[in-house]
Amino acid sequence: MATPPKFTDQQEKYQRLFDTLTINPEKIGAIDRMIERLLKNRRLYEVVASPLGIPWVGLGLIHGLEGGAGISRRLQDGARLPETDNPESTWQESASRILQNQGWHQWQDWSIPGLLFKLEEYNGWGYYYHRVNSPYLWSFSQHYNRGKYIRDGVWSAAAVSQQAGAAVILRRMLDRGLVSLEAGAAASPGPQPTAPLPRPATYTLKQGDTLGALAQRFHISLDRLIESNPQIDDPDLVHPGDRINLPPDAVPDPDKPEAETPPPLTAATACHTVRPQESLESIAADYGLTLAALIRLNPQLISPGNDLYVPQTVKPSPDIPTPAPDEQPRWLKIAAQEMQLMVRETPDPDTDNPRILAYHRSTCGQASSEEVPWCSAFVNWCIEQSELKGTRSARAVSWLRWGRPLAEPRPGCIVVLWRSNNPEEGHVGFYWGAEGDRILLLGGNQQNAVTIQGYARSKVRNQGFRWPEEG
Repeated sequence: MATPPKFTDQQEKYQRLFDTLTINPEKIGAIDRMIERLLKNRRLYEVVASPLGIPWVGLGLIHGLEGGAGISRRLQDGARLPETDNPESTWQESASRILQNQGWHQWQDWSIPGLLFKLEEYNGWGYYYHRVNSPYLWSFSQHYNRGKYIRDGVWSAAAVSQQAGAAVILRRMLDRGLVSLEAGAAASPGPQPTAPLPRPATYTLKQGDTLGALAQRFHISLDRLIESNPQIDDPDLVHPGDRINLPPDAVPDPDKPEAETPPPLTAATACHTVRPQESLESIAADYGLTLAALIRLNPQLISPGNDLYVPQTVKPSPDIPTPAPDEQPRWLKIAAQEMQLMVRETPDPDTDNPRILAYHRSTCGQASSEEVPWCSAFVNWCIEQSELKGTRSARAVSWLRWGRPLAEPRPGCIVVLWRSNNPEEGHVGFYWGAEGDRILLLGGNQQNAVTIQGYARSKVRNQGFRWPEEG
C-alpha cells in the first residue's frame, strides 16, 4: 500500500501553488455563485465548526464540493440525508460526527497550507499517487489540466473536473476580503457541545403568494426555502393561511411591501460589458432587474470593461415592447417571477432541478426528469398557480384545444408553435411581445431554461393564440 505524504513534506508546495494560483477568468461566475451559497450557510457552519476548533470556511468548502452546499446532503459523499422535522439540526449533527471521525478536531495548523492538506486528505491521496495536482483543490486554475477519478477507484487520464477546486474558491474569497486565515491560526474551540439552531421565523401565506415569489422577496434560494419546510408534500400546492418556515438568513427587502409583485422583466443576455458612466443601478434598470438580484449575480466590484452576469434570455433593446404591469395577466406575472429566479436545467446529467420537476407535477404524467420536454409543464404550472385549469398534458399541442382562439396575440396569451412537420409535436409558451416579424415567448425549456426567446411568426399554429374562456 502506498504511503500517504506528511504535511511537513508538502507544506512548502501548498504555499507555493497557492501564491502563484491564477483563476480561469471564464469560471469567475461559477465560483462566485458557489461562494454565495457558502456565505448563506456561514452561521450553520460556525455552529458546527467553532466547538471543534475548525475554521468555518474549511467546513464550507467540503460541503460545497461534496453536496453543493445543500443542507439535505451528507458531508462525506453528498448523499441525501433522511427527512426530519428539523433538517438543519440533522445536518449539523451529521457534519460534526463526520469531522470528528476524520480527526479534524485534533488538527492544529489552520494556516493556508494546513487547511489545503486537510482538504486533500479528506478527498483522498489518489491524485498524489498519480502525480497530478488534485482538482479537489486546483480545478479552474492553471495548476490543473486533466486527470480525474470518474467513479470510485476508476482513473481516467483524459477526464477533466467540471467543478471549482477548494483552493481556487478560497483564493477568490480571500481576494474579495470575505475570509482571513493567519499562518498557524486555529479557531478557538469552545468547551460546550454544539448549540442547537434557533427555531426559524415563520410567514403566513396570503392570497397570490407562491414559494418562488416568497424566496425572492426574502433573498433566499427556492431550494433552501423548500428544505426548511419538510412538512410541505408538494411545493406547488400551498394555500393562503399556510405557515412557512423561514431560514435564519432570510432577509426581507425593507423597501418592498409584502404583497407587491416583482416588477416585470425585460429580456436580457447572458453577459453585459460595463460601459463608462454605467452603474449597477442603471444596468439593473436596463435589464428590468432589482438591484439585489443583479448584485447576487455579480458580487464582484464593477468597472468599465468588466463582464457582468445577467439572466440568460434575449438581449434587451428599446425596440422590444415590455407589457405594462396592468396589461399582464396574473399567469404571465407568475411566469416572469420564475424567469427572475433563473430556473434552468442542471449541468450535472445525474441530477435534476427540483423546480422543473415541480412543473412536471402539474401534468398527468408527472415526469421525474428534466430531460423530458417541459414547455407544456411550465405553462400548466403557471396557469394552475393563477387558479385556472390547464390541460394537465405534457404535450404542447394539447393547448390547441384549451380556451378560445384569438385573432391577434395579447400579452400573456398562450402561443402554440410548430416544432417539426409532425402535427403531434410542438412548442408552447406565453406571448411577451414582438420584434419585427418575430414574436417573443416567455416559456420553459427554451435554451434549457425559463427565458424569453424569439420565434418567426410563421411558426405559429393555426388558431395557435389561445386565451382562457373566462378571461
